[in-house]
Amino acid sequence: MLGKKTLGIAGATAALVIGMAGPALAEGNGVAVSAANQMRFEAPGPSAIGWQSVSSDSPLDTNSRALVMHVDAPDGFADAYTRRSLNINTPVGQLKNLSFEFDNTRAFTGGLRFSVIMDDGSVLFAPADACNNPETVRPTWSRADFTGNTVGNCTLFYGAETFSPDGTRSAWTNFAVKHPEQVVKYDFIINDNPGTTGATSVVDRISFGTNFLYNYSATRAVPCQNNENVC
Repeated sequence: MLGKKTLGIAGATAALVIGMAGPALAEGNGVAVSAANQMRFEAPGPSAIGWQSVSSDSPLDTNSRALVMHVDAPDGFADAYTRRSLNINTPVGQLKNLSFEFDNTRAFTGGLRFSVIMDDGSVLFAPADACNNPETVRPTWSRADFTGNTVGNCTLFYGAETFSPDGTRSAWTNFAVKHPEQVVKYDFIINDNPGTTGATSVVDRISFGTNFLYNYSATRAVPCQNNENVC
């Protein structure tokens, strides 16, 4: 275990039913992926995490499933990663497709984020509440696109520094321009802010920067083709 604020690795999944299926729009369920690219979870009980049918999911896929992350008070957490996302080892200027979407009517402030660890041990935080851009066709869902969004509300936190889009470059590109020497060692998505009573986040279309996007299950993903417009 690497720790709550960084990453602990177990293998447990849990079923959390949020609602019945509803319609979605444009994207398939992906292809079966290798063991290295299968999503894995940690959520020490009674916290829990798993892909479920939900009443509302991202409008940009064709299924009605999302990753449900329940974080139990007072100090629970839930995280997701792949073996590949724990072994990225890519210069920051080459990383693409770091993004996820989330139900903005559910818990996301203060805890839901990507944590990105550099090879020197420093950590970059990419939080949902600093990249909350509601979807036009379903405003109750937001997209947090840290590598592809060049114009919207989207901030990265790296020590005392912050990086945001400037109309031409994404927050991630601006970070890479300032710190070209950095290499991404690994990353994961986590929620570790249960508040006082526990919290549930609903997340979809997750891309760790490993050239796959997850929108259906832990074992299927959409190939990104190293293209920001795909994922």
